Amino acid sequence: MIQQQLSQRDYLLSLWAQDRLSERATVTWAVGALKKIRGSIGNESVALFEFLESHARKAEMPSRMQLVWHLFKVSAKDAVYREDFHFLYGLRDKINERRVQLDDLDQLVSLLRPRLKAKELSVWAEAREASNEDPIGWVHWEFEAALHSSNLRSARLTRSDLASLSVEMLHRILDVGTVALKDTLAIAQKLDWLSENRDLPNLFVHRVFIPEVKQTGDDGDDDTKDADEYNRSFVPIVRLLSESFEALAKKDLHAAKAVSDNWIYQYGGIFNRLAAFSMWEPSIQSGASVGKFLFELKDNAFWLRLSYPEIATLRALRWGDVPNEFQEWLRQRLLGGPPARDDDEEQSLSELEINYGRDYEIARIVDSNPSAPDDLKKLVAERRAVDPGFPKVVPAVEVGLPGVEVSWVPDGSPDEFKDVPKGQLLARLAQSKRQFGEGDNAEAFAQTIEGKLRIVEELEDGTTVDEAAVAKAWHLLLSYGHTKDDDPQKDKHIIERIAKLADVLSPFNFAELTARLCYWVDAADERAPRFAGSTELWLALLPGAARIANMQSSPDDTKANIDLTTAALNEPLGHLLSVFMRRCPAIPRKGERPPLDTILIEGLKALDGRAKELLANRMAIQMNYFFLADKDWLNELVLNPMKGDGEESDRLWEAFAKYSRAPSPPIWQQLQHSAFRRLSSTALSPEAKRRLAEIVVMIWIWSRNSKVGYKVDTARMRTAIGLAKEDVRGAVAWQFSTMIRSPHETKSDDDDELIPWPHFGQAFFEEVWPLESDLQSAQSANDFARVPARVGPRYFEEAFKCVLPYLTHFEVWSVNSDFGLDPNENATILLLKSFPVHVLTLLAACINANQSHGVYELGDVLDQIVAAKPDLRSDNRMRHLRKFAASL
Repeated sequence: MIQQQLSQRDYLLSLWAQDRLSERATVTWAVGALKKIRGSIGNESVALFEFLESHARKAEMPSRMQLVWHLFKVSAKDAVYREDFHFLYGLRDKINERRVQLDDLDQLVSLLRPRLKAKELSVWAEAREASNEDPIGWVHWEFEAALHSSNLRSARLTRSDLASLSVEMLHRILDVGTVALKDTLAIAQKLDWLSENRDLPNLFVHRVFIPEVKQTGDDGDDDTKDADEYNRSFVPIVRLLSESFEALAKKDLHAAKAVSDNWIYQYGGIFNRLAAFSMWEPSIQSGASVGKFLFELKDNAFWLRLSYPEIATLRALRWGDVPNEFQEWLRQRLLGGPPARDDDEEQSLSELEINYGRDYEIARIVDSNPSAPDDLKKLVAERRAVDPGFPKVVPAVEVGLPGVEVSWVPDGSPDEFKDVPKGQLLARLAQSKRQFGEGDNAEAFAQTIEGKLRIVEELEDGTTVDEAAVAKAWHLLLSYGHTKDDDPQKDKHIIERIAKLADVLSPFNFAELTARLCYWVDAADERAPRFAGSTELWLALLPGAARIANMQSSPDDTKANIDLTTAALNEPLGHLLSVFMRRCPAIPRKGERPPLDTILIEGLKALDGRAKELLANRMAIQMNYFFLADKDWLNELVLNPMKGDGEESDRLWEAFAKYSRAPSPPIWQQLQHSAFRRLSSTALSPEAKRRLAEIVVMIWIWSRNSKVGYKVDTARMRTAIGLAKEDVRGAVAWQFSTMIRSPHETKSDDDDELIPWPHFGQAFFEEVWPLESDLQSAQSANDFARVPARVGPRYFEEAFKCVLPYLTHFEVWSVNSDFGLDPNENATILLLKSFPVHVLTLLAACINANQSHGVYELGDVLDQIVAAKPDLRSDNRMRHLRKFAASL
């Protein structure tokens, strides 16, 4: 059975490891093995760690050793996840275009949630743990998001991004994100990071939320810096939760209260802080709830303002709302101060120093609440009278630990090499080192036009034989662009001299510099298009760049490398391709078409292996252009492989689906059946399949205009949508429902953004949408439910009859966002007066009797239905829906 689950390699490893699981050497081997988990090999290695964890359990090893192998299994599963940074850009585009799917939000949480990492102990820690008998201490454990710290700022959704999401989507982020954080804290608890008197995860988060507006008392200096900006442990998921909560609270108070209630009863200091933050606004939680929450806090959470700043803020902001009995208890606890520490340090402190923390927190309440008790006001006044260093005002919002202050590092001085004699410059540049807190003088020199010229002249002279000095000179030439001169010819002159120098490099040095030269020639061609020597240099670099690209190919990474678009843009070959694309001429719709650069194309057509695939990737994204520019080349390199199967075809479809525009009619005729088949492919990413589905819907819409030239095999399209997964059908439903409208809504006849119901509505359901009842889902129903209101009164009844058979229960939060019915708008009021029975039927078909929460503004809609048709008051559907109209 093991052989069936494990590869031959991992099966042999399991035989070696299973009888040595309690040895420290085996644990060390496991840490090293986890670092190598990637792609398909990674999935096989996960099976190995699952087997070892199971064996440790069955062998009844000591509980701590069983726990180690359980944690290894968790870490292995987390290590298989590969960051998809392109997803972040696509997500922001989807938010702007209002086409976000729930799966996108799940993927965002997956990208940001903390994942368990097992690493080797440092030399110092290994020496300290040498005699440790607890196997947990043989490994350095930490939690990190899959996203690299350099990408955290790009990953963070802005307030406007979150504000544009629907209540349902915000609730999904909060629901899935809370579960992810809860599960991670459960693992931390097993590591002894989280217990009654210990909370390491909380120490990794300086602030769970940063207020948008600067608060009184903020000095505008260090306190305003985000100490967590590059923190990739617990911060990304916590910030996503807090900022999503802020957006939800502005849309739906009842839903926000439900989230706050959930946080209050979770375990751990991070959840205490999230709960406290959620209670800042009186509209979310009552004063009694705040009082009870503060009453039940442990001493650390109550008093340590730097570790629990949101709780200190809550006391000040909500003091006036707390009922008298809780206020009195809080007053007594504050006056009593934090518990005394039984150590020598406190014994040596004066009473004023011991009481600083107590007085500071009392001052926070007094300064923010004029109605604070007189004895508290008196205590603070006396403190300020005898202690000049005590703050004059303590702000209500505690900012927590300040961000790390980063000193400004000055630029280097190019004048350092101004008077260096000829023949000595390169050696002096090679000796230049960046000093801590200072700029690099050599870099500064290379960024001036005079400095670049001096370096070029020294290299042209050829008297320097020191290889290290020459290598440093080339590094400076190719890595740091010089400041543009007012005369563009000077820039071009320097670029051309560098290209000429590169042309006479020895084969060994040229090979060593190939990657850097590829980056340079791309940037240089942008500054000085078609500079002299650029084509010759491009051709000389192409074989080396192709060799580098093909060296990246691995048979074990086929699934991980399904999307080659990043490589096609950023690898050395990718930069040469960018130069080629830049030189492709514009092609007019009519008239003579200028030819492509024949010299460059000859080199590109000789590519093979992965290098050829990178080229095909770029052409697939711009296939409409190349169909006009060189149809035969496109057919050979892109279209024919896309019509087939295999990994090469998969990668082309991935790039096309995610980044290309819809194909022109002649290309569509070649690809449509393959496109339909790809909707259910297991090789493509979910994002690619969803976008491909949206393209297919758009082409079907265009095909109904015979003048455009598109033709669609609707029978196969319907079959393909039926065979696809639910999220793909959801993308089809979303694309259709967001584009449909009443023909009277447009201002002109040539409005291509929206499609009129009479021409497309019924045809969509008759021609392309699957008829089988088991293919109708909550996701598509959520989109179709909005259609009747979108088409307006004239076609409401017809649209209602069309979509009703395809509706099923889905989680409804708001009649406005889920049905397009706003009881305060005249358009909705007219619909409710004209079609009360239809609207009631629509609501009843979608709102599940087992739904655990209410529906925002449902009561107002039901009241207007009854006002339009009073006999519906006793309708069973009305009584069913009234249960969800009372509260959320």
